[in-house]
Amino acid sequence: ERAGRDRREGAPHRVAPAVVSVSVITTRVVRTDPFGGFLRDEFWDRFAPYVEEKQRVPALGSGVIVDPKGIVVTNEHVVRDAEKVTVTLADGRQFPAKVLGSSPIYDLAVLDIDGDHLPVAPLGDSDDLVVGEWAIAIGNPFGYLLEDQQPTVTAGVVSATRRDIKSNATDTGVYKNMIQTDAAINPGNSGGPLLDSNGQ
Repeated sequence: ERAGRDRREGAPHRVAPAVVSVSVITTRVVRTDPFGGFLRDEFWDRFAPYVEEKQRVPALGSGVIVDPKGIVVTNEHVVRDAEKVTVTLADGRQFPAKVLGSSPIYDLAVLDIDGDHLPVAPLGDSDDLVVGEWAIAIGNPFGYLLEDQQPTVTAGVVSATRRDIKSNATDTGVYKNMIQTDAAINPGNSGGPLLDSNGQ
């Protein structure tokens, strides 16, 4: 019985309540051809242009509450160009979120929600990371859709620190100062925390 209780009190279980689902609505402009691609040439392009229409696009990611005042950290690419952001907690509560700031080059965004009795994940110090130590990745993108508040958890090691990674998403063409891990990042887990063995 004690072994079972110890497993339930491990790092992922301590942090899981603070791992949230981040659902986002963006709008994109789509060009459609009124002729379905037939008879397209320079003449038709001039007199029968493509039709542009706006589509609302939903997206999902994860995040983690790092301050009891409602500060949530996620990846910048999760909330990029968002018109509406909703945060869903593991206990099922939902809150509209405001993007306080973001940095594409570090792929970080800070959100604010207005709630009481919010669970908080303890922050670690990335300067203390050692290559080869355990890394636990947690995400919770589908709790909102599946009515299943259990996060997904994967484990691996820290493969490298302070890694600059090529990216088309930034003006500089690089994500800077990344932690590289071989822990699997499941779809929708972007924005979730990476934990050390102490659950920080």
